[in-house]
Amino acid sequence: MPALKFHKVTTLPGTLEADAFYYVANGTIAEAYLTDGAGTAKSIGNTTMIEAIANDRVNAALADLNTVEIVADITERDSVISAQTRNVMLLVLDASADATVSAGAAL
Repeated sequence: MPALKFHKVTTLPGTLEADAFYYVANGTIAEAYLTDGAGTAKSIGNTTMIEAIANDRVNAALADLNTVEIVADITERDSVISAQTRNVMLLVLDASADATVSAGAAL
């Protein structure tokens, strides 16, 4: 079984040693990497991994915010608006009950 070698560096080298642990300390940021027998780095709780997790969660939370809901008329629009806890864009198919609308439909 190969020995694990430890390296403390300020940037991750371009060529990594096989079976090694790299501690990368740069200013206020510290990251850790383990390499396999081929010298391929595996992240250990580092910024890239944390950003990937955060991005997935943010994207999931925002997934339904970029939609347009379609409602039949002004009455339905008013009931949808009163129940909303977030911004929403509505397409009202028959907006004739709203005097401020000059066309048949409205956003």
